[in-house]
Amino acid sequence: KSKILCYTLKEKIKRGAYIMMIEPSIDKLLSTTKGNKYVLCNVITKRAKEIESVRRLELATQDKKAISLACEEIAGGKVKPSNV
Repeated sequence: KSKILCYTLKEKIKRGAYIMMIEPSIDKLLSTTKGNKYVLCNVITKRAKEIESVRRLELATQDKKAISLACEEIAGGKVKPSNV
């Protein structure tokens, strides 16, 4: 089973089904929330939901997902948590 699973995973990666987020780094994102992973998760989630609701049609034509755009905005300082 593991050979079949690995093979299908490799094929999906080749087709671009799994794209990992490399930039911005998690360390840079955590620095915006003073190392608080819980706050970071909430900020990313809320901003991604806002992006989804406002730009649903635009996101359909882009390669980036709302969560990636939210992370880039947080790392760039455009979005900041309110209590940190």
